[in-house]
Amino acid sequence: MAVEIIIQIGDREFRRQFDDMKLSYQIILDELRKRLPQFVVANAVVHLDEDSPHMHIVGVPVTSGYKKGLSK
Repeated sequence: MAVEIIIQIGDREFRRQFDDMKLSYQIILDELRKRLPQFVVANAVVHLDEDSPHMHIVGVPVTSGYKKGLSK
């Protein structure tokens, strides 16, 4: 099982500030990893194919200690 999260910040003008945009998405990804260590990120990519830049994050929720379901 995998989970996809899509995050959008800014608008079409934000893509002109590429360095700021790149840093912003990196901060978001770092914060997600810090707050949800049980969500293992498999792929994260920024898309510029629509009006507003957005990031697709695909990850796998991992846990232990449950009697049912898959184990680590």
